[in-house]
Amino acid sequence: MALFAIIGGRSLTELDARVKTVFQQKVFLHSGQWLVSYTASLPADVYQAMKNQGGDINCIVLPIHTYYGWYDKAVWDWMDAHRGV
Repeated sequence: MALFAIIGGRSLTELDARVKTVFQQKVFLHSGQWLVSYTASLPADVYQAMKNQGGDINCIVLPIHTYYGWYDKAVWDWMDAHRGV
């Protein structure tokens, strides 16, 4: 499994609903901002999984290979647990 960040543009409510439906392993950061762990290795595959559930969705999907910063401990713990699983 690989980690991805999904960042929404327009229709954040629709994006939030789509992420909740498509991905089992996910962390909500803020409306339209998610981290997901998914079997795909490419951002295009993550996007396609969302598209298959209702058409195009306005967002950017970014792979996460490394990370650094300051955020809630639960988010760091989730990323550590799902990185490379």
